[in-house]
Amino acid sequence: MLFRSPDGVAGDQLGATVSTCGGTIVAGVPRRRLAAVFERREGTWTRATTLADADGAAADGFGSSVCCAGPLVVVGAPSRPGPSGMTKAGAAVVFERSAAAWRQAATLALESPRTGDNFGYAVAARMAGPDARPVIVASAPGFDAASTDGGAAFAWSRQPDGWRRM
Repeated sequence: MLFRSPDGVAGDQLGATVSTCGGTIVAGVPRRRLAAVFERREGTWTRATTLADADGAAADGFGSSVCCAGPLVVVGAPSRPGPSGMTKAGAAVVFERSAAAWRQAATLALESPRTGDNFGYAVAARMAGPDARPVIVASAPGFDAASTDGGAAFAWSRQPDGWRRM
């Protein structure tokens, strides 16, 4: 099977990052700030949709990292500006599938971001625990933890009232 860029534009570089889960493949297209979702239906792979960030900004890196888990797709935007114009604070955008439609459900960001955190540089997700609650982990390699740019990873879980950092 050949998976192609949503519109076949030269230089798209579909698949700069990819993730699979069950009958879903998601591929990042960061040069166009997209993530392409392919689904297997009745034995055939087809492009189901193209995800875009409704709240993003030019050159925010949306699509630089992707992950899927069950009905979730998480797309990193590690160069997203933060408050007051800080550069590369980053974000992780969560999409959820309901029936056959994908919708943007949440945007995760650090509570006190700093320039260069690059939150969302890498993302991972899975359904965890006895209630199969989604858990998302996103990295911030530029986060000043024990040292300058020491890096960190942050875990989030979906609670009845929304996404909460663990």
